[in-house]
Amino acid sequence: MNITVCIKQTPIISNAKFDNETKTLVRDGVTLTMSSIDRRALLEGLRLRDEVGGTVTVITLGPPQARAVLEEAMGLGADTAVLISDRAFAGSDTLATSKALALALKKLTPDLILCGKFTVDSETGQVPGEIAEHLGVPQLTSARQIKPTNTTNTLWVERETDDGYEHYEVPLPAVISVTEFIIARRSALPEELEIGRSKPLIEWDINDIDGDAKDFGKDGSPTWVAELRSAELERQGTVINGDDVELAAEQLADYLVNNGLFEDFSKRTASFSRTAPRTNPDPKKTIWVVVELHDEEPRPVTYELLGRAQQLADSLNGEVAAILITGPSGNKYVNSLAAHGADKVYIASDNRFATYDTDLYTNILATAIMEHHPYA
Repeated sequence: MNITVCIKQTPIISNAKFDNETKTLVRDGVTLTMSSIDRRALLEGLRLRDEVGGTVTVITLGPPQARAVLEEAMGLGADTAVLISDRAFAGSDTLATSKALALALKKLTPDLILCGKFTVDSETGQVPGEIAEHLGVPQLTSARQIKPTNTTNTLWVERETDDGYEHYEVPLPAVISVTEFIIARRSALPEELEIGRSKPLIEWDINDIDGDAKDFGKDGSPTWVAELRSAELERQGTVINGDDVELAAEQLADYLVNNGLFEDFSKRTASFSRTAPRTNPDPKKTIWVVVELHDEEPRPVTYELLGRAQQLADSLNGEVAAILITGPSGNKYVNSLAAHGADKVYIASDNRFATYDTDLYTNILATAIMEHHPYA
């Protein structure tokens, strides 16, 4: 099995600095390392290679100094490395980055592409899915176990969800992004780093991957960082002196009880009245919320998004629409969605939609977006 692992060189978070003018990370003079979950993806790739045979190639998009993270990856055991580096890639967002990686991966033709579920410097989680879309291959996210199967060119994968775990058999080639629980972490020893520096490292520029400059950098990036804010941690509580253990235990118990230890937390959710529907909303300023269902009920995040969409619509003089794809019983959700902020509810309802399917759902959503042109 030929495995390619996408890794990224990121700052150590405690040392991270931002340039407020350019809205970018400052890399000069800052200690850089392999993004921690990408490291787990690499170690899992090495484990799979050792189990079934094959090779592991690591790839990154970055400046020349990103060689260091590739050499470390080869010190950990990767066979070869590819550095995609060109001034044309400077300022690329996730979409432009994924395009460049996908073009390089087409040249490498791996059986399996592994990524961390996100990198620690941005945590968008977008690049793995975008790579899969560019390549036209299946993807699985948040994998916490990967095992070979008895069937050629398939893998068994356990993925983590909000509600537990799901099991899949995925045909190869495929893109799988992993969680931090996939495998134990380790770093390369000094002697391993020396070995890594002696292994083959290929450098490709934009021409080597048959790229077009307009697809990368700022010109090819439809998103950008608009604002940086520092989030200060505010701690609340009390200090309990531990000299007298029994007294400290009583104080701790009192503090926990007084702060709701035995309360029903589901009843402590803040409640706000929904905004009255606007009389003459701007039809070009409609905010859409895609409804997620679980156990035949909208997930709480759907209601949270409707509340936020109401705030956005108020500032734009727009309106809020909920988009629901479901089986034949879709109408039963209308009242609840309206009560939580939806001015309109669009329903795609059919027996074929009762079971979630990524291709089908995204096709319906894309068609609806092109027809109705929501603001966001």
